[in-house]
Amino acid sequence: MAPLSCVCERSNGLTEQLVDAVKPLRTAEPGGNITLTCRVDPSKVITYSFAEVTWYRQEPDGRIRIVTYLSSLYLKAGRYSGTLDNKNGQYHLTIADLHRNDSAVYFCIARAALLFIPGSSSKLVVSDPLPVPSVELYSSGLFEGDSDWTEPVPVLCLVRDTSPGRHRVLWTIGAEADAPGSAEEGEIEPDGSYSVLSYVTISADQWNSGAVKCEVYNVKNVTEKVSASLRRQGELRS
Repeated sequence: MAPLSCVCERSNGLTEQLVDAVKPLRTAEPGGNITLTCRVDPSKVITYSFAEVTWYRQEPDGRIRIVTYLSSLYLKAGRYSGTLDNKNGQYHLTIADLHRNDSAVYFCIARAALLFIPGSSSKLVVSDPLPVPSVELYSSGLFEGDSDWTEPVPVLCLVRDTSPGRHRVLWTIGAEADAPGSAEEGEIEPDGSYSVLSYVTISADQWNSGAVKCEVYNVKNVTEKVSASLRRQGELRS
């Protein structure tokens, strides 16, 4: 059995190549189970009667950790189990009793004889659907004495403790409702929670008026809303 203590730094050029730029997104709830699929070129393993696979995860900080090792003789280890389909180049990892900190990017490396074949990856987000997210507003910040500022001001809305596709961000600037913001981008936090970012760039006059609001609503229940407003001189109210 391969050791399970390796931690690879993100700066390692090889590990950077192993994680796809575009990853399928999977979501699950704590306590549930999920099966992830890693695909490799079947032509590289089909000629071998024996193959094994090591599953890895990329942490939110970029580090690579070994999750588990599976072979035709060893298909279960603790919460992890899986199947090997050498003919089609598909390897499956099932994670039981999911925890929030299982959120990460998962991928595999298959080994057949002396060949090591990196496979595809999946992004897994484990989140509880019940908690209401928190909303925070940030900006570059203008201080006392900056009243003559004339440059545009970027304002960032951070939505914590959500999940992919669960909430939408609505910006209001002054009397203008449904102000256009950036496309929402999600990230897995170090504790395994999922956050969404959106931002707008406002004029200095809009900044000084303090009439900037980020409202977040549940796409399945529009009455469930939380928001944060920006006051003069960058003070926050939520």
